[in-house]
This record gives sequence, C-alpha cells and structure tokens, in this order.
Amino acid sequence: MDRLLVDADQARLSEVLSFASGDLPPGYEGAVGRVELAVEEVFINICLHAYCGERGPVSLTRALAPDGEGGECLVITISDGGRPFNPFEDAPPPDLTGDLAVRRQGGLGVHLVKRMADRFSHRGTDGGNETELRFSRCGE
Repeated sequence: MDRLLVDADQARLSEVLSFASGDLPPGYEGAVGRVELAVEEVFINICLHAYCGERGPVSLTRALAPDGEGGECLVITISDGGRPFNPFEDAPPPDLTGDLAVRRQGGLGVHLVKRMADRFSHRGTDGGNETELRFSRCGE
C-alpha cells in the first residue's frame, strides 16, 4: 500500500494527483482521468469544508484490492481530521438543466465523483472523515 500525507492546501493538489494516478499498474492507464477528477473533487472538498480553508492533515492511500467479482480494483482512501461532513449526503443535488449564468452553485463535484468512481463510500471517523473510491481496470 502506498501512502501520502499532505496539508489540506489547494497548492498541494498537483502532488495529490501525481500520487493518485502515477505509476498505475497495467490495465489502469485508461482510468487516469477518472481517478484524477474524483480525487481532485474529494481533496478540494476537504480543503474547503472539513478544514474551512485552514490547514490540517490529509492522508491518502492507494492499493489494489479484490473487487468482489473475481478481479481487482484500485482503491484510493482519503482521510482527514477536519470537521465531520459527508459530501455525498450534505451537498445539494446539482442543477444540470438550468442556464449556466443562473444555476445555483454546489453539488456538481460530488455528482462527478459518483460518475467517475465505480464505487464510493464515506464514513465519519473519531477525528474526521474517510472517503474510499474504487476504480476498475479500463473496460471492465
């Protein structure tokens, strides 16, 4: 299992994305865009909502795990020590139909995470939050 510990600072985003999508095992090359988009959204939500713009620790792990169907999947777990929040329940549903100039903001990032990850889960921990994202090999 690979691990990265960074501050919840949007300036660290490129480091987070390099960790999440760099040196992926064979077969996952086609998943890079999905992995990066989903991880970016979760990391930025942590910066903005768990720590409310302040800095605090964010831990990322990356590993391969059984997918429950006889194969494997890439699992990225993102943990923080910020205030409890569940973006999958707390974010409003996005407005996907209105004119861009008048749409209310919020919820689009979570919508994208749900579309990019094959499976996702979120749980509160004793000291913060943990989000798990699962990605299958490209084409599976």
